[in-house]
Amino acid sequence: MAPGVTLENYPRVTGSTSTRPLGKLIMGRAISPEAELFTLGMGLGLMVDVGPVVGFPLGYRGLDRDQLMRSESLTVHEGTHQSYLRLLGLPLSEEETEPEKRRADLALIARAPSEDELAAAEELELEFDVRPVARDAFVFIVNTQNPVQSLSVEQLRSIFKGETTKWSEVGGDEEPIEAFTRDRNSGSEELMRELVMNGEDTIRAPESVLMGMMGPVDTVAQKPNAIAYSVYYYEEFMRPNLNNRLLAVEGIAPSADTIASGDYPLATEVFVVSRKDLDAESPAARLRDWLLTEDGQKLVADSGYVPIVPISDS
Repeated sequence: MAPGVTLENYPRVTGSTSTRPLGKLIMGRAISPEAELFTLGMGLGLMVDVGPVVGFPLGYRGLDRDQLMRSESLTVHEGTHQSYLRLLGLPLSEEETEPEKRRADLALIARAPSEDELAAAEELELEFDVRPVARDAFVFIVNTQNPVQSLSVEQLRSIFKGETTKWSEVGGDEEPIEAFTRDRNSGSEELMRELVMNGEDTIRAPESVLMGMMGPVDTVAQKPNAIAYSVYYYEEFMRPNLNNRLLAVEGIAPSADTIASGDYPLATEVFVVSRKDLDAESPAARLRDWLLTEDGQKLVADSGYVPIVPISDS
């Protein structure tokens, strides 16, 4: 594990919903270097909250009550936008008081900071330190009853601008397209704007905007004519649904291999983010730097993510 990082001095870590397994695994290895993963149902994981969560280490079973409570308080994944606010020490709502007490040291986030988050940091005269730590992909989800197998980026853009409205226009059945989007500043919505929409907004009909990462997966599973988007890791490992499948983009299906090779055109990165004023000798900085070493990248691979750099077999 990262030199000098223990449960006693472990930094406060937050992150995107989709990076929760990685955060929990890192914490588990800090507690017990021999922590291993086990299988439950589809993928690796332990049933925590809702659905199978991969990368949950067995090391948690050996903790006493005080250790467990401390570990849970130090790794709290509240969402992408919320994580950037936590790094800045800002409240997540008007009702929250004393946000500084929950200010995070590190965040594992599935996208780079948005315009709103950069503006908030600038107002506080702070800067983010953003470093890639794993590979992921931006994916589009359809119902298994939908015969369409692949779409181009241009076709996807047209659908989510509201210009293409029937599946028959892109090789499917004569059915209306139900396109679902995400809320502003969510990880998925910002990736959509960057990778597909060229900075433009998606269609914003109130009934089409889904809140939370479960929304797209669950909605598409119930609607044969729906299309929505998410990230590969969440859809494939954390919230798999037998009624859904992933579209190929430009003829390339998302998979661990096509993400690692860069062949899938909407490959993305997961980042470890801190503030630039972070003490270089602090446990948070030590943990951040260790994640980018070969041992740290092996842990990334253990979590199910694709490492940012190739790792040896030894």
